[in-house]
Amino acid sequence: MPSSAEDKVVMSLGDALLRKSDITLLKGPHWLNDRVISFYFEYLHQHKFDSSTKICFISPEVSQFLKLVSSAEIPVFLEPLSLEDKEIILMAVNNAHDPNQPGGSHWSLLIFSRQAMEFFHLDSAPGFNDLDARQLARKLHDFLKKKFPENKCQEFRFSDVDVPNQTNGYDCGIHLLCHAEHATRHFVMFGEPHGLEPIDIDQVKKKRADILSRLVELAQDPDDLVGS
Repeated sequence: MPSSAEDKVVMSLGDALLRKSDITLLKGPHWLNDRVISFYFEYLHQHKFDSSTKICFISPEVSQFLKLVSSAEIPVFLEPLSLEDKEIILMAVNNAHDPNQPGGSHWSLLIFSRQAMEFFHLDSAPGFNDLDARQLARKLHDFLKKKFPENKCQEFRFSDVDVPNQTNGYDCGIHLLCHAEHATRHFVMFGEPHGLEPIDIDQVKKKRADILSRLVELAQDPDDLVGS
């Protein structure tokens, strides 16, 4: 494990940052961590969706917190996000269960659509994160139903979306990021997954290199990334 001095921050975007070790994860074959997913969520929001006020990408750190803490603590973190004004809310689901330590072994994507008033779960290993996704969705539902009129968002609705399966044990985070980029525009337009084309597996295979090339374009010092 590199020391903090060796593992320097190589770039930041909004509140998200990447360290040298995170770039190594992207070069694969490695499981992606919170920082990589949080950074790419920020990239998507700013550069692919023009920082839309109708879309909220909730960082993995916050999603994990929401899943594990008591309902009384949730408003402190969610009130500033004005979620009642969002059309689409996206969250990374992780199967870690210790609030004091990073970890887990699997990522999936949870989407809330205001148009459908429903949660949709996109998991590249079906069933693996089901309990964690439902736990997170119920916490968010309990918060949101207090924000909408009484006839809105009162019923908890949760559906699994059929998506291509991962073919190894380390690309769940890559699938999550592909889905976040591919599905968001569809959900903004239609509010539900009907008609959503499956992600291209060839694009999944190229996604690490694609992300790295985008980071090089953004970096103040690309040598920090190329030489990692």
